[in-house]
Amino acid sequence: MMIPLLMLSAIVLSPSNLLSWMSHSHRQQLPDTRVTVRLQNPNPTFVDVAVDGQIYTVPSHHTLDVKGPAGVAVVAASKIPGHHRGDVLVILAPLLDETTVELR
Repeated sequence: MMIPLLMLSAIVLSPSNLLSWMSHSHRQQLPDTRVTVRLQNPNPTFVDVAVDGQIYTVPSHHTLDVKGPAGVAVVAASKIPGHHRGDVLVILAPLLDETTVELR
């Protein structure tokens, strides 16, 4: 019974397994520097916004969470009261992280 256990420990502690374990255990996780902003649509109609070229629809009286790196612009992709199509509504910045922006 002693020999199989010894063989098993040799397999588990082989240099390739040990190196793999060490590289995973010492890998540093980089902090998530992305910014999250909640867009709220209080309007009676839907609103389209473009984030980094991708268009999203925010239904009437609903919200949309946008998460991206600082500097990404949220642009009006449809007519919004007080804004024209193509207007920059908000630029993601660390100061705005975890805030809500009303689309008025």
